[in-house]
Amino acid sequence: MASKSQAVRLLELAMELLTTGSISKEQFTEKYGKSVRTFQRDVKALRKYLAGNDTDKELEADGDTYRLTNRPESTKRFLGI
Repeated sequence: MASKSQAVRLLELAMELLTTGSISKEQFTEKYGKSVRTFQRDVKALRKYLAGNDTDKELEADGDTYRLTNRPESTKRFLGI
């Protein structure tokens, strides 16, 4: 179970991804004053949430930057394939 501070970070991280589309490890560590390891744990928790709930989104890594993208199968459902 996430602590209150982690839960708040996860919500803020999700909102950042929804509004800007991406976040880098550097941006995260500067914004929250947390370690890269904390960022990795938060990304893992957010990925787990997205995978375990019926969402059409997933986190995709591009180097040190993570982007919120549509799952390929959600595109297929949308197109009726």
